[in-house]
Amino acid sequence: SIDIGNIGHMAITQKDIARYLNIDPSAVSYALNGTGTGSDTSRQQIVEAAQKLGYRPNILARSIRTGKTGTIGVLLGGDFQKQSEQLRHTEQSAREQGYHLVVAHGVSHVRHAEAGEIIETELNQLDRFVQFQVDGVVIQTAVIYLSEAHQKKYWDRVRHIMPKGLPVVAFDSPGDHDYTQVFVDRFQWGQKAALALSERGYQNLTYVGSKTGLFSKQIYRGLQSVSEINCSICEVEVTDSQSVFKGHRAVGLFRKGSAQVLVAANARIAHGLLIGLLEKGIRVPHDVSLVALDQSEMLQWPPRAISSFEYRNDALGKETWEVMHQLLEDEKPNPKTDRDYNLVARETLKEIVL
Repeated sequence: SIDIGNIGHMAITQKDIARYLNIDPSAVSYALNGTGTGSDTSRQQIVEAAQKLGYRPNILARSIRTGKTGTIGVLLGGDFQKQSEQLRHTEQSAREQGYHLVVAHGVSHVRHAEAGEIIETELNQLDRFVQFQVDGVVIQTAVIYLSEAHQKKYWDRVRHIMPKGLPVVAFDSPGDHDYTQVFVDRFQWGQKAALALSERGYQNLTYVGSKTGLFSKQIYRGLQSVSEINCSICEVEVTDSQSVFKGHRAVGLFRKGSAQVLVAANARIAHGLLIGLLEKGIRVPHDVSLVALDQSEMLQWPPRAISSFEYRNDALGKETWEVMHQLLEDEKPNPKTDRDYNLVARETLKEIVL
């Protein structure tokens, strides 16, 4: 037996728990590691005893024994604020399966960094994941905003860094690679937004975004693909910390009555548009409606809650883990391509009488 009063600060082992309960150590191994055999009742008794004794698993010993660290490296190279919500759901799902996320960031201001700095920062983080012997890696890279030549260079070096057989999921990171992808189809997003607005009676919209940026141009093409909608564009840069200012400045190009609804590429642009429209005396939504293709707390900021066309961050975060877990279990991953979108009508969307 073991005397709880004499434990002090000594490290409690599984053998100590077995002696305390006067049972075989293999039963403790089953309860705490999922090995061996035993009933659910005995497992609960062992878990309660472990908590009472202050047992803490030896992660290093477990990793030596199993060849696994129970960790997943996650590289966040882009919009940290947006990614944090998705990551929260990925982390929750991973934790339920006994894994923990190790998160590393790329450069903080992508638009103001040199291509070389963006690439080297991310590659160094990926190399650290390999050194830490993580069981898998999720890559969300900012390299998608660089030239095709830079992207090719980046993925060539990623393949060199990643050990063969290590599960890798590319999160919203298309490129010259064969890694399993979890992504949002921007063409589909734009197309479904246009269909949703058409169903509400809108016929003329202006997209405030870019027709050259990787994701923004796909949204624009999706908006254009719906024949019931007449779609024009007011071009502004999207992947820029100055998007609020650029959205505000874009109002100078807007003619009252030229569109029934302005569709902004993100929440920052939409917020700048709203402020600029109100300053110009254009009533929102009486004179023109405003919708953002985004989900962000900024959409709820004063002076008015902005309507949005959104996909579910929680579903995307959970799917990222599901795909990673399939790879960890040597199963064929089955990422989704069709997503559920929702038009959230707030204060900037006018009802049109059909």
